[in-house]
Amino acid sequence: MGGQIDSLKLGISLGILWGLSVFVITFIRFKKKLPLLFKGIQQFYFNCNPNTATGKIICTIAAFMDAFLGGVIVGYLYNHLQ
Repeated sequence: MGGQIDSLKLGISLGILWGLSVFVITFIRFKKKLPLLFKGIQQFYFNCNPNTATGKIICTIAAFMDAFLGGVIVGYLYNHLQ
């Protein structure tokens, strides 16, 4: 039916997109614009702190890994369940 998906590239693409999104959200939260959105992210990614540079990096890395693994799994399942 369809072609194969490169699972690794899908994971990297989603990881970069979601990691950068969370990184931007930490800066928006730092300016007190979206406290509820960041509170939800902070509950999901533990040790996420918008007040320190280390906390923002931890959030970004956790978000990247989360989306990367999700993308790899979805790509793998797509390729093997056709």
